[in-house]
Amino acid sequence: MAGAAAECESVEVWAEDGVEDEWFELEKEFRFEAMHVLLHHDGKCARPHGHSYGLRVALCSHTLVQNGPKVNMLMDFSDISAVCKKMLDAYLDHHNLNETLQTDSPTAEFIAKWVFHYLEPKLPLLHSVTVSETHTSRATYRRRRSSSGQALSAAVPRYGNGHVASEQDASRHRPKVLEQGPAHSRTCETCGCSCRI
Repeated sequence: MAGAAAECESVEVWAEDGVEDEWFELEKEFRFEAMHVLLHHDGKCARPHGHSYGLRVALCSHTLVQNGPKVNMLMDFSDISAVCKKMLDAYLDHHNLNETLQTDSPTAEFIAKWVFHYLEPKLPLLHSVTVSETHTSRATYRRRRSSSGQALSAAVPRYGNGHVASEQDASRHRPKVLEQGPAHSRTCETCGCSCRI
């Protein structure tokens, strides 16, 4: 028993020391059915069609929760599921992605980035999002990490104008597309800030 306690203590010291080349990565996978059309594509994807998509959400951190009911977890899988299920039901599962994502080319790459930006305020430890159209075709979007393991953008999610995003704040923001293009500029219909969703 003393050996087990010593082993736990060494893990806590390791986590507190912030070993920079090792971290925990937590992944949760989801499935959803959706249709899309790539309007500018020069092949068969220019016709409306559907996919049985796969979605993998990955979180990472150098440390785990140190006390309470979630001790030794990076995050509870059920908490990740709750956040992702709301998004899937509202925007992705059994939807026309051209309409819900407001683009004429909802590629796997675009969807991965869109999901990342949607989830980032709700999952601050988010590391990457992978979207699969088939078993052999997938796209991943990730943010470069600082040595601390946090996203370089900021530990606290912010909107484009520096407006701090809280859960309550995010629920008030209803972005609308201002123009289509690589940046997909958006503005909030509520307060006019540049929401990044």
